[in-house]
Amino acid sequence: MEIAGQIIGVSNPLALISLISGLLLILLYFLKPKPYKKVIPSLIFVEKSKKKKSFASFFSRFVKDWLFVIQLLSILCLCAALVGIFIYLKLPVENNEVVCVIDASASSKTIEVSKTRFEKGIEICNKNLGKINSVILIKDTPYLAADKKGKLNTKRILRSLEARDTLSNIWDAMMMAADIAESEKTKIMVASDLIDTNNRNILTAKEILETKGYEVFLVNTATKKNNIGIIDYELTNNNQAKVFIKNYNNFSMETEISGKKIKIGPKRVNTINVELKQGKNEITIDAKDDFSVDNTLYLYQPEKQKKKVLIITNNKDTSLQKAVTSIDFIETEIAEPPIIPKINHDVIILDSVSYKDVISGVIDQILENTNNKNSLIIAAQENMMINFKGLLPLKLGEITKTNSPIISTSALPKFQDINFANSERFYKAELIKNDTTVIAETLTGIPVVTYSSFNKGKIIFYGIFDQTNPFRLSTDYPIFWYETLKLLTQVNTQKDINNIKSGEIIKTDKYIKPEKTGFYEHSENIYAVNLLNTVESGISPEIKDSESIKTDFKKTKINQQILLNPLFIFLGLIVMLFEIYYIKKRGDL
Repeated sequence: MEIAGQIIGVSNPLALISLISGLLLILLYFLKPKPYKKVIPSLIFVEKSKKKKSFASFFSRFVKDWLFVIQLLSILCLCAALVGIFIYLKLPVENNEVVCVIDASASSKTIEVSKTRFEKGIEICNKNLGKINSVILIKDTPYLAADKKGKLNTKRILRSLEARDTLSNIWDAMMMAADIAESEKTKIMVASDLIDTNNRNILTAKEILETKGYEVFLVNTATKKNNIGIIDYELTNNNQAKVFIKNYNNFSMETEISGKKIKIGPKRVNTINVELKQGKNEITIDAKDDFSVDNTLYLYQPEKQKKKVLIITNNKDTSLQKAVTSIDFIETEIAEPPIIPKINHDVIILDSVSYKDVISGVIDQILENTNNKNSLIIAAQENMMINFKGLLPLKLGEITKTNSPIISTSALPKFQDINFANSERFYKAELIKNDTTVIAETLTGIPVVTYSSFNKGKIIFYGIFDQTNPFRLSTDYPIFWYETLKLLTQVNTQKDINNIKSGEIIKTDKYIKPEKTGFYEHSENIYAVNLLNTVESGISPEIKDSESIKTDFKKTKINQQILLNPLFIFLGLIVMLFEIYYIKKRGDL
């Protein structure tokens, strides 16, 4: 049956009998015997008055007994509930499982009217949650923020999320969505500005997912916006930086940097030299644009400070000494036993030492120095029979005279590309402590170069005999010692500190992955992190073949049957409660 354009029906036709019975009860209520009328002359004027009031008193006669009316209403509500009246309404389809892929990269911080693109993505996701929901954040490496959560939990997680200053890896995030989806009927919704910094076609990714059976929606959160930003820099010398600034707009823009005004043409790149001071430098362009992440360049100018290294040796012409003394951040002092100066150096190197001339007190000083956050390098040689008092991280056996390749274990990333060549002589050594890191070993697993901690200090055992190994002649040799001294002294060059992009890993004694631009301090070092990506800064991408891309996402609406039983039951209960109140007020309870 259709009433006012709405389809109305009943799911339990037999129960109509109860509803009809209720209606008959109302009819019986009005059926009364018709009284016999007799005219009495003296009362004619009264009858005329009653006729005038008959219509006005109809309602008062109908509700003469309020209790009856209340009980009647409750019965009618319960009868209507038994009938199962339903109505068809056009309502959004509730999805069973939804995977929301939300852009949380640097470009998602672009302001769109009153909110950022990231906030738009969160809003779209909130409006279109299903019964089971997962949330993936688009960053340089996709991040699973919620895995198969209910609506309430997903909304709570969405409120806690924030955008980062990373690149956009949309393709991998979409592939991850397919990996975590439980069924092919899962809907995958991608809310992004569709800037993939790996330059992979997002529409191709959509087609791949659709061939697997998934329903994929691409929602573009971006509109055309203005931007001018810093995309790169070069250190020209210790006191200057050459800064590259790009105008992404179709019109010329004027900006100011370090007190200098520059005008940049449309889609052009200009450079400017900026003076650097010691310590932290923030180079900011005065740009009134819609994207602020690339408006500031962070650089750190370290203080010129050299580390003190003491080389104890009886041979002042070794390859090791030549490599160490050529390092710019090292100040070397060479001592020949038995004359040893007071030991308070950052690094002690034992190389080609006549140990018979080394008195016991020297080892005690080295031991104390290593305990106090300083470092020790022990180079392999013949006649090492001396009590190192626990400083030697290996148990040395006999010297093997077999030619064997020395290979890097990749245990420490900075040494993984070093080619240690072949060695004709090395100690058959065994590790004493399990926490010793093997940097290089033979094919049979004999440790040759190791790195270990000793209380607050660090110890390197260099087990290569340079005289019988061509490693000393290779270009990797000075690189190895440069990186070794950097590791032991915790010194970073200006290039190391500044050449870090947001989302990349800072390799120290532990891995740090900064996801926001700015300065980071760790292990007494300062790191400057910047975005510096021309694609990510291009916040107004031109998307071809965009017919399948939406600017908004709305759920599909279909006619859904809505049972009115709960409504009638609720109304019946309300009427019953009112009946109890009425009876109590009337004094019957």
